[in-house]
Amino acid sequence: MCAFVAVHAGAGTHSHKTEDVCLKAVCKSKGDIIEAVKELENDFRTNCGFGSNLTFGGHVECEAAFASSEGHVFGAVGVVSRLRNPIEVAAMVAKEQSCIDKKFVLPTVLVGQGAEDWAQKRGI
Repeated sequence: MCAFVAVHAGAGTHSHKTEDVCLKAVCKSKGDIIEAVKELENDFRTNCGFGSNLTFGGHVECEAAFASSEGHVFGAVGVVSRLRNPIEVAAMVAKEQSCIDKKFVLPTVLVGQGAEDWAQKRGI
């Protein structure tokens, strides 16, 4: 299987240290894409998760998305402030897509308080 990791560290100039963080996260995860993104979300030097730039109001608001060609699933979260690792929730949203009757379509994008409540009900 082939994996693809796209890292958007925000606009502007970035140091080579940020590049190193990305490479180390992928290597440390041993091919587990969710773990690689969690490493990035947990590092203050990246513009995601814990290290996200603040809004004008001084708060962190994160987005994360996960897509897989296996089962053709997609999941995303946006405008979340209380989730340590938004990628976990995005991946779970995608995973739930493959667990339903194909006659129905579950939400693929959850945002704000609703996304945080959804994650909490599932133990994240």
